[in-house]
Amino acid sequence: GTGNLGVGTTAPDRKLTVNVTTDGDGIRANYNDDLFGIMNYDVGLGGQLALYDDAVTQKVFLKSKGNSSFTGGNLSVGTTTATQSFNIASAAGNAGISLNNTGASGVEYLLTSHSTGSFQIYDLDNSAARFYIQKTTGNVGIGTTTPTESLEVIGNSKISGTLNLGNIGS
Repeated sequence: GTGNLGVGTTAPDRKLTVNVTTDGDGIRANYNDDLFGIMNYDVGLGGQLALYDDAVTQKVFLKSKGNSSFTGGNLSVGTTTATQSFNIASAAGNAGISLNNTGASGVEYLLTSHSTGSFQIYDLDNSAARFYIQKTTGNVGIGTTTPTESLEVIGNSKISGTLNLGNIGS
């Protein structure tokens, strides 16, 4: 034999194959008779994985169709020590989030903690940094990644309302 175990099938192709034919059937995992995980298939929702805490409260719910949820505490990517609701860490290169509207006129933006320690919003489709905060100075650049003042804007600006100017030097 192959050493594979089948439940609901006579031809398992993996170490454990569970074949379900009824909506909602799947695998249930218990610890001392308390539920801690379910993996199943639902016709309307597709494949599902649910994980529970000690009080048998659902904390993670992943669905192949539709929305998934994570309510089990902080979530981390690239680290095992999540200190905020959502942490992204990278020791090599930039750590960031891609926001990509894939529609006809959509643009992909990257929110990154740059390898230099600075923060930027980068327009990937047009290869341009739209907003930048320097780590060392705290200077903010709009249209530039090398702001030399507290705020440096490259291009035209429009201000509606009152603009108060303090000491104006040369």
